[in-house]
Parts: sequence; C-alpha cells; structure tokens
Amino acid sequence: MADSRFVPNPKAVEQLERGFAMQAHLKQRADEVAAEAKRIAPVETGAYRDSIEGVAGLDESGRMVGRALAADWKANFIELGTIHQAAMHILSSAAERLGYRVEVKRER
Repeated sequence: MADSRFVPNPKAVEQLERGFAMQAHLKQRADEVAAEAKRIAPVETGAYRDSIEGVAGLDESGRMVGRALAADWKANFIELGTIHQAAMHILSSAAERLGYRVEVKRER
C-alpha cells in the first residue's frame, strides 16, 4: 500500500479570497445593497437612483471587495451634502439597513 499524506497549499486562502466564487458572492451582496439604495434614494429626475449599481473586484491593495456605487454627477452632493443640503448617506444607509458594516475611507 502506498503511503500518502496531505500537503496543504500555503496560498489556498489567498486564492479562495481572490477567486471567482468570492467575487460572485460579493457581487450578489453589492447588488442587494444597490437595490436597497435605489429603494430609498431621492428621486427628482431618477438619474441618481438609476446610476446606482453593485460591483465586485480587486481593490487597489489586491483585496476582493464588493461595493455599491452611484455614478451620477450629483452622487457626491447627495451622499456627502453641500452648504445648502445636508448629507443623505444613501449608500451607507442602505448597507447598514441590511446589516453590513460600512468602512469610511478618509483621504487627507
């Protein structure tokens, strides 16, 4: 009888974290947040609401992430506010309503 032993792949966790299955899972979660954000988004023309989408992929550090984004030119004003309008935080509110933790990336 042959002697065999299991030798784990030292990069297995990293490969799983960056794999297609993880990307698909994160995309599905991002789509859920995007759907909730669209549901609670303010609507004047619908352009902001319609620009919201879920995406998944590698971030700048090589980590697989899922995000809900708004591409409309007014998105920053709606999300972060202006001197004339309070911040509405639609995207982060949608994520929190669904039980997700929101990371705020501050640039200096």
